Amino acid sequence: MAKKEKKQISIIINTKSSSLINISPTKFSNSKPIAKELLKGNALIIDLSKMEKVDSIRLVDFITGVLFTTKGSFKKIAPKTYLIAPSKHILEKFLTQFENI
Repeated sequence: MAKKEKKQISIIINTKSSSLINISPTKFSNSKPIAKELLKGNALIIDLSKMEKVDSIRLVDFITGVLFTTKGSFKKIAPKTYLIAPSKHILEKFLTQFENI
């Protein structure tokens, strides 16, 4: 019997309009929950350090497509770590909160 993988998702900041969720995917098949959170209006911090390079490239391509449909945006905030948001406004809101910490 295959061992189930633990989900690597946690909510960092929760506001009235959106949440900032931390996720550390380990394979490309973890892309669906990321897309669902973006479509709900939530921003995510994605740490790709646990992924194989080929899967991380596929995931970034997939996320870029989702962001295109939502008119979203992303910013690299550390090596292999991105802040992605379904709109530029939400991205800037969370970036501002990080700068004030």
